[in-house]
Amino acid sequence: MRFTELPESPEIVTQDYEYRVNTEVITAVTVSGGQSDPDNSTKVSFSIDGKTYNVGNVYYPQGDSQLAWVKWTTPDTE
Repeated sequence: MRFTELPESPEIVTQDYEYRVNTEVITAVTVSGGQSDPDNSTKVSFSIDGKTYNVGNVYYPQGDSQLAWVKWTTPDTE
């Protein structure tokens, strides 16, 4: 099966927060738009404090959304 139209790009909703030093944090984003399934999975990249964290195999049906999250630790100093 082939599709002639390009799939809709995912929409990502994020927020900005301030955290205490040396604290474990779980950061999540909602991914939506189009469709993502095992044959066409979505990958989410988090850029945090100069590091990149990748979350792969994010799936959600057409018209729905999915949370993608990463756990990280804030620096020891402000």
